[in-house]
Formats: sequence, C-alpha cells, structure tokens
Amino acid sequence: MKTIEPKSGDAILVMLNPDERGRPREAVVVVAADGRPRVYLNECKHIPIPLDAGTAQLLDDESGMLFCGTHGALYRLEDGYCTAGPCRGEILDTLPFRVDDEGRVLIDEDAEPIEAQPDEASP
Repeated sequence: MKTIEPKSGDAILVMLNPDERGRPREAVVVVAADGRPRVYLNECKHIPIPLDAGTAQLLDDESGMLFCGTHGALYRLEDGYCTAGPCRGEILDTLPFRVDDEGRVLIDEDAEPIEAQPDEASP
C-alpha cells in the first residue's frame, strides 16, 4: 500500500507494480478544486504513454489542468475529462483509493484501473 499526502496544486507520481505484461505503471494523485483527491492512471487516452513522458511535468502552467506533454491534451483534475487535444471527450482511467482519517491517500500498488465511460463526465 502506498501512502501519499497530496496538497492543493500538487500532481504526484506514484510508482505501482508492473501490469500483467511487466510494463511499468504509475498513478497520478491530484487534489481538485473541491479539495478532494483524485487518482488517475498516468496514461494518455490518445496513445497509451505516460502523460509526462518521463519529465514529471504533469500540470499545464496556464490552465492548471493535467497535461500530456507529447500530444498537448488537457484533462480536468476533477474528473479526468479531456477538454483539448487529439483525445477530446475521452476520460482518464481512475484507480481505486481510500483516504485515511488524517487525509492521506492510500493506493494499492496492484490496483487495476477503472476504465471511464465518456458519458460519465460532461463537457
């Protein structure tokens, strides 16, 4: 179990255990405007590569949204909905997590992503 203490304005990368093919996986932990954390799989919906492309730069300086450095896609923090770029209308996959009594985010390193459906978020 990984324990993270995110703050507003953070985008924290968390290493997970490899997938079934042995490929590395990472989670991105963010805190949305409502103060609640969100956990997404660090994988662009256009082409399945890390959003940060290995740079650890995850937030767009201008919009504050999650940013794919390869494709320029922008994803809202609150629901992972892509508002710009080649995968507009797609939603980042989430990872299950829980928040303990002290506000820390707990993520199981073997957690499987929950694939979002486009109608789960609104434009």
